[in-house]
Amino acid sequence: IIALAIDPFTQQIIDYYSQSLATSGRQARMPRTNNFTQVGSSDTGLPITQPLYNGFFSSGRPGDSNPSFDCPTGNCTFEPYYTVGICSDCNDITSRVVVSKDCDVCRIPGSGYQGDSCTQVLPAVNLTITQCDYDSIRFASSSGYRGDYSSLQSPFDLSFQGTYFQAMMYSASQKGCPGKLAPYFSESGGCLRAVECGLYPCVRAYTGGVKGGNFTETLISAYPMPLAFSPFVVDDPYCFYALRLGCVTDNGKNTLKSQGYSIASGQDWLQYNCSSRVQNANTIPDQCIYEFSYDAAQALAISFLEPFFDGTLAIVDLWSMTPVDGPIQLQVLFDSGDNTLESINNTMGRVADFLTTYVRENGDKSNSASAPGTVFQNETFIRVRWMWFILPAALALFTLIFFMYTLVEIARRERHTNWKSSSLALLFHGLDAETQERYSRIDDLDEMDETAKK
Repeated sequence: IIALAIDPFTQQIIDYYSQSLATSGRQARMPRTNNFTQVGSSDTGLPITQPLYNGFFSSGRPGDSNPSFDCPTGNCTFEPYYTVGICSDCNDITSRVVVSKDCDVCRIPGSGYQGDSCTQVLPAVNLTITQCDYDSIRFASSSGYRGDYSSLQSPFDLSFQGTYFQAMMYSASQKGCPGKLAPYFSESGGCLRAVECGLYPCVRAYTGGVKGGNFTETLISAYPMPLAFSPFVVDDPYCFYALRLGCVTDNGKNTLKSQGYSIASGQDWLQYNCSSRVQNANTIPDQCIYEFSYDAAQALAISFLEPFFDGTLAIVDLWSMTPVDGPIQLQVLFDSGDNTLESINNTMGRVADFLTTYVRENGDKSNSASAPGTVFQNETFIRVRWMWFILPAALALFTLIFFMYTLVEIARRERHTNWKSSSLALLFHGLDAETQERYSRIDDLDEMDETAKK
């Protein structure tokens, strides 16, 4: 019965488990690129309408903008890898809005002022709204272009050929308002805000992994890339690449220093003149250089101008709760008046993520090999769990001790001589009282044997 009770323990001694092990001869791949020089149409730019809209209407869930990948087993890891991509940034520029003095009067409840001489202007993009107390237009946006290389604040000085957009918006609530300061705040509770957003090329660093077929990618860092401002002259002082110093040898760094480049301790990136690439072809590897070409930047700039970011949102019926009417992408930014600088930044960040995926999957073939990854495969192993041996081993040990004790006790007592194979013991025991009385004293086999011979 005790042996049956320990049966579950013996079943637990052997355990089977799976472990993910790196496999040789198979490799995972992740798209990335060192160079993006795709040329688009002079009228419509690049075919990026889909990634643009995907970015605006994405749910924001992790993985929405993931690129395609190759992982044969569904379990892979990728060490840090770098790729040319696109980044975004937005700033609050409410303080730049020029508000006319007439707005101070019309925004006081019960003032009776009904004029339309209250104007709000963003001079940089020539954007003007004329209305009193935020009555009809809720959002107005206009794109701008700066040909001067350094006329915009960083990182917008690196935006695609100086393109960006500015927007003014009104909110019926105080969410995201810059504060109760005239002339941007209305005593009725609404406020005026303005933002400036741009997209610019950058080098992105990622780590990634695939587990159970699900891919996750983490952005480690992003370095704003300078543009090759002119494609015609190699030694143009405004023609630059991004150089990753982490893959440049000490000899290469010394060469750069001798050419006048300043490299600080721990510096990761260097703005690298286009002419130096030819000069240092034997010293600086091409895989350390990242390029976003002038033509590609110009084509993207065309896509970011008037067709996409220009427009207004207005209430169709002032006396009802009718939703605002206007371009759908601007409605996403406006978010029914509940927008904040953070929400607009998040939306533009998703746009940049989808555009980066497009760039990664459509980069030049040269110096743009996919990022290699390690492939893992589940293997089954047998493990002995020694702790489950304790009870069965203890039971066997106690059984052996009990058996040895029994043998010792039998040997110690003479009356318990082993008679199992002798028939004389039965005869001398006797089956009647007379025989038992006569021979019961004989309890030794040898004596029984002598008596039997008489």
